Amino acid sequence: MEHTTAKFRITTGVLTPLAAVGTLVVSAALSTTYTWPGDPFSVIGGEATLLALLFNAGLVTTGLLAFPFATRLWTTTSSRVS
Repeated sequence: MEHTTAKFRITTGVLTPLAAVGTLVVSAALSTTYTWPGDPFSVIGGEATLLALLFNAGLVTTGLLAFPFATRLWTTTSSRVS
């Protein structure tokens, strides 16, 4: 059981950045007002559209996805940053 849990937590560490980048790229591609060189990503999240809801939900989801990996790192690290 412990091996399965550890494997899941490590897998989430790999998937989290992929999900975050995927959310950003898809949202930027679908947005009609966002321009790559001229706008920050917050432009997409601040719009009052369904795309903004999906963008923000994607970011929250990636944060939740990172949590198991972060707890794994925290509990298995032998020394803390000082």
